[in-house]
Amino acid sequence: MPEGPTAEEAQARLLQRAAAGDRQAFAEFYDQTSAPLFSLAVRILGDAGEAEEVLQDAFVQIWGKAAAFDRALGGAFHWALSITRHRAIDRLRSRQRRARLVDE
Repeated sequence: MPEGPTAEEAQARLLQRAAAGDRQAFAEFYDQTSAPLFSLAVRILGDAGEAEEVLQDAFVQIWGKAAAFDRALGGAFHWALSITRHRAIDRLRSRQRRARLVDE
């Protein structure tokens, strides 16, 4: 019996379709990945509200850069995870800079 594509292969195909403007494929990718990406952002930021904003920013970037995704460099989920992680860290650093300026 032939096996279907792995979750990683399916997600890579969804990103490829999203890169071509397929909103349904992007919605499916969002549905499959948003919960763990949100969880990561909450762990980094310690604030669900900020994590929601970071996740929204990350998915805007994922939609806009879906064509830049390269399966040869890694999986689709890990690519999205990296984008979310970087966005959350940027937000955390920005928060820390603002706090230092207020203290000064």
